[in-house]
Amino acid sequence: MKITYEIKTLKEFYELPMISKIGISLFLLSGLCFGGIIICKMFDIEISGFVKNDSLIFMPLIVSFISLFIAILFDKNRKKRVKIGPKRP
Repeated sequence: MKITYEIKTLKEFYELPMISKIGISLFLLSGLCFGGIIICKMFDIEISGFVKNDSLIFMPLIVSFISLFIAILFDKNRKKRVKIGPKRP
């Protein structure tokens, strides 16, 4: 099963409630943070003490999924944007 949440234009993004905008922005920022952590781990770059513990590496992913869930939950017109269908081969 494939679930998609589509926002095609900036006008649609600006029409979202504030909490949905914050959720989508937090989703994107935490994805960038996770990518940065992975790149730092690959090249053995020392980062702050917060992420030295390996169990905290996936914290940005957890934050991103929670923020995306909140963004979809508080969207008033989510029935137009959420599409459920079979996976593509």
